[in-house]
Amino acid sequence: MSVVNSICFFNKKIGKKILDSNTGIVPIVFEELFKGIESKKKTADKSKGEEYQVSLSMMEIYNDRVQDLLQNSETFNSGGLVVRQNPKLGIFYVVGLTTVTVESYADIHNRINEGTRNRTGRSHSIVSISFAQKGLNDVGENMTKTSTIKIVDLALR
Repeated sequence: MSVVNSICFFNKKIGKKILDSNTGIVPIVFEELFKGIESKKKTADKSKGEEYQVSLSMMEIYNDRVQDLLQNSETFNSGGLVVRQNPKLGIFYVVGLTTVTVESYADIHNRINEGTRNRTGRSHSIVSISFAQKGLNDVGENMTKTSTIKIVDLALR
């Protein structure tokens, strides 16, 4: 498996302002991603069993606690979720964080709006959007390429 990670920092709220139609880099990047997926599906080598999947998670950090913003705020874990590091890949992850499959930029927009409604005032939020491409490589072995973009909104004091 190959892993590529990117981080984008914005100085605006992740919520409604940055996600208005045709505003900013977020809509452009993900509209192009889904166009690219559709294009690849049309020209994909069927014998290689190529698959594409985009998934999203959203969390907040508030008072040193990590909470899942895709769950109703009434069900927040009072102690927060646990952050771990994968010893082989060195990647940090949150145990129990909800990850949902998204099929379009509209799905991303709706999920981010859902998470924003659950957000605590003055918290930091992180939206992770992962893209996975699966199939057979040139020698017939299963391979997965994964890329993750993290959109971070840092709270101002």
